[in-house]
Amino acid sequence: MRLVAVALLAMVTSGCATSPSDLARYGVVELESQNVKSLSIVREGAAKAGSIPKCVAIIIRNDSVAMTQSGGYVGAYTGNYYQTSSVREVSGGSVTQYVAADGSEVVARGEAKFTTALVERSLRYTLNIKQVANQRTYTFTGVEQAGTTNGYGYHKIAAMTGTGVEQALESLSAIVDELEHCIK
Repeated sequence: MRLVAVALLAMVTSGCATSPSDLARYGVVELESQNVKSLSIVREGAAKAGSIPKCVAIIIRNDSVAMTQSGGYVGAYTGNYYQTSSVREVSGGSVTQYVAADGSEVVARGEAKFTTALVERSLRYTLNIKQVANQRTYTFTGVEQAGTTNGYGYHKIAAMTGTGVEQALESLSAIVDELEHCIK
C-alpha cells in the first residue's frame, strides 16, 4: 500500500508546473506557454570602461556541439542485434553579434553545458547586456536546451519539474556572476 502511495505521489508531482515566482531566485523569468521566454538579471555597481565587450569576448563561448544519437536494430535474417550511432555537429559560430559604439550595450550568442540526472545538456541563448549609469541588465532570450547524447536537437525549456529548467537558469546566472567578476 505504501509503495502505491509513493508511486501516486511521484506521478502527480513529476509534471508540476513551476511558476515565475518559484524561479525568481534566478532573476525575472518570463514564460510563454509554460516555456522559458526570457531571463533578466539586474546588477548594480560601476563597470570598468570598455570592459563589457572585452569580458563578453573572454567568457561567453559559442562552440559547436556534437549531438550523438544511438540506436539499434535486430537483423531480419540473423536475429542478431546491431548497434548504430551517428554524430552531427550543430550550433557554434561568432559570439559577439552587436556592440554599441560606447560599449554600453552588447548582444552575444552563447552556448553552455549543464548536467541533469547524469545527462549532459547543451544550453544555447542570446544575451543582451545593457549598461545604464551604474546598473547592468542581462537579458537572456532564445533559451533552448538539447541532450548531447540523444541527438534530438534543441528545444524550448518547459518550466516544469524534471525538465532541467532550474539547472539551466542556474547556469545562466553563473554566466552573469562570471561576467560581473570580470567587468568590475
